[in-house]
Amino acid sequence: MSIKIHHGPPGSYKTSGAVMDDFIPAAKAGRVVITNVRGLSSRERVAEALDGVPDTFELIYLQTTECQDALENRRKLSTFWHWVPKGAFLLIDECNTIWPTHLREKDLEALDYADSYLNGGADDRPSSILTAFEMHRHFGWDLVLTTPHIDKVHKIIRQCAEAAYKHKNQALIGIKGRYLEAFHLAEDSGRSASDFMNLRQRKISPVTWKLYESTTTGTFADTIAGTPLWKNPKVLLFVGIIAAFGVFLSSRARPSFLGGTPPAIPGAPAKTPGANPGQNRPVGTVPPAAASTSLAGNSRQPGQAGPSPDVAEHPYAKVNLHIVGNVVGMRDGRLQNVYYFQATQDGRALFDLSDADLGRSGYRVEKIAPCAVRLTYKKVYSDFIVCDKPQIKAAPPPRFAASIIPVAGN
Repeated sequence: MSIKIHHGPPGSYKTSGAVMDDFIPAAKAGRVVITNVRGLSSRERVAEALDGVPDTFELIYLQTTECQDALENRRKLSTFWHWVPKGAFLLIDECNTIWPTHLREKDLEALDYADSYLNGGADDRPSSILTAFEMHRHFGWDLVLTTPHIDKVHKIIRQCAEAAYKHKNQALIGIKGRYLEAFHLAEDSGRSASDFMNLRQRKISPVTWKLYESTTTGTFADTIAGTPLWKNPKVLLFVGIIAAFGVFLSSRARPSFLGGTPPAIPGAPAKTPGANPGQNRPVGTVPPAAASTSLAGNSRQPGQAGPSPDVAEHPYAKVNLHIVGNVVGMRDGRLQNVYYFQATQDGRALFDLSDADLGRSGYRVEKIAPCAVRLTYKKVYSDFIVCDKPQIKAAPPPRFAASIIPVAGN
């Protein structure tokens, strides 16, 4: 046995939610139901909508608006403990019109059950509104009340209620036919999120709409208040930023770490399939497949007499360069890696030189690793030099002119 309060602005599904959650189970349980909810006026209509109800189900409908007996029916509901049978279920819509908060002590005393005082309580009924709500469990009464705002509910009722449910129509943000239901203690106002003990999204069942009328016209139209989420300027701005960022990313090449093609090195010759990366090719020469696009200073092919006439020469185009070592030394007043190179040609060591020597010759030496540099000469040559071991051939013995050496004794 409980007292529940459903509150929310008009159109927030508070009455339909109470019908769905409380009236239908009470009718199926065969209880006596007293209500003023518009449309719940016919037992036959309820039985048809619910595909039958127990024979013990009894419906007492008291219309409290727009009828000649409205005032008298309000008085009956305001003194329900005078006549309602034990174990009954009460669903009272707009309870703030039945027990307004402005009722004074004298007004509440006018609602007392006088016969209870006269016969000493022999008929076992509460004598006052306070006793009726405080002892509702003793008499087996369940009360479900609805109101536009919980502050309109009289404090006597709120102090005895077990729970309150705040309703908010989701059509306010563009979601039609659903509402949010926030559970909180009846003593709390439900204005703050900290008041809520549970929050869930609800949808009214189709059978509920067959039972009652939420308006005097018998038709229902969802609220037109509020702004859908997709029309909120802040949401549109956020979606626009995300879309613009996505278009920007899609218009760019996929980065290499995601499986894209790594960017080409400006001026670097193309790789030759099957080439051994550990063996430097001669500085300035290019593989046959890349000879037409190389920026190297010497694009000679086997059998050609000299460099291609359309490619500029660079100082060390005719030799191979290899890193033979690097040390840390002082240069320009700070510690730097100093690289040493060996120049070879046709498998023979010719001379040694340092990165400073290359710099004075017009090269740009970009240090990549202790055993790798990138060598660039203006805009016509670019290559990587590493610490591979040069294949050095032994020099042939010198040739001497034939001479006749006399042999002693001849």
